[in-house]
Amino acid sequence: MGASRWIGFELRGRKTAAFPVGTRVEVSCPRHGVQVHEVQALNGFSAQKDPRIHFGLGGCEDAVDVTVTWTVGTLAGGVSATM
Repeated sequence: MGASRWIGFELRGRKTAAFPVGTRVEVSCPRHGVQVHEVQALNGFSAQKDPRIHFGLGGCEDAVDVTVTWTVGTLAGGVSATM
């Protein structure tokens, strides 16, 4: 069984949005397509969600493209991570 790869992000805003709820992160891998996660404050009754975002990449050995859309509408794109 091959190694499972993953990539993770811990997003931090500035000043008023130190915890960037609603920020979207898209990771595109040629082998697995596009995955999207959104930063959430919680995900259940009386629960707290881990603010870090993780993407499973399986056996993807290609570079991945990352796009971050902040809650204020600014876009951080063109980021590429090589495995």
